Amino acid sequence: MKPPETTARQVGLLLDMEQNLDEEKYVFSKTRTINGGKEELVRDCLYDLKVSFKSCQTNRVALNTAELYFQPEEYELFLLMLIQHPHPLPSDYRQWLDERADVVCMHLEAIEPPEVFAARLGDTLQYIAQ
Repeated sequence: MKPPETTARQVGLLLDMEQNLDEEKYVFSKTRTINGGKEELVRDCLYDLKVSFKSCQTNRVALNTAELYFQPEEYELFLLMLIQHPHPLPSDYRQWLDERADVVCMHLEAIEPPEVFAARLGDTLQYIAQ
């Protein structure tokens, strides 16, 4: 079994995010700029994307969470790419949305190896950024 620090380094690389240790939870974050508003009121807003996992168990699975912000059209593409990813979603998976003025906040939770969760999210976020 890999030590949690090794897993955390690998997750940080897969997500291209900075890593922090917060109590027993590894937290990865990145700031993202999203253009919001309507026509003459367009503005840039900064949002913190956060991904975390709580201490790996002996079988290498962990509670993984993510809070991600998208424009509505990006969210639809993200969801499609997430579902079509080579790593299928685990059976213990949940997601929900918060819609905020021109932005969709997507919350994800999954119990699976952190590297698998990060690979799926990292690939999907990279695709959205193109």
